[in-house]
Amino acid sequence: MASCAHFTINLAPLCFFLEHGVMILKGIVMFGWLARLFKGLVGFWGKLPDSTKEKIINAIVETFESLFREYFRSKKKDQEAASE
Repeated sequence: MASCAHFTINLAPLCFFLEHGVMILKGIVMFGWLARLFKGLVGFWGKLPDSTKEKIINAIVETFESLFREYFRSKKKDQEAASE
């Protein structure tokens, strides 16, 4: 509380706003950074030849396919072991 000879001011709401305002500003800065990163990646992707894009996509798909295949195999083994 700040006070003067004539009135008293409760600064708690102002402090609350300032703390959350700073958090909001940090979020906006983070979002701007992510937006610039995404824009740069899209620009980079646009400059790649189609053959390179296809190779990258195939590598990603194959990687995730093998990861998911192994995950579901292990889940199936766990379920079979639990049911025995």
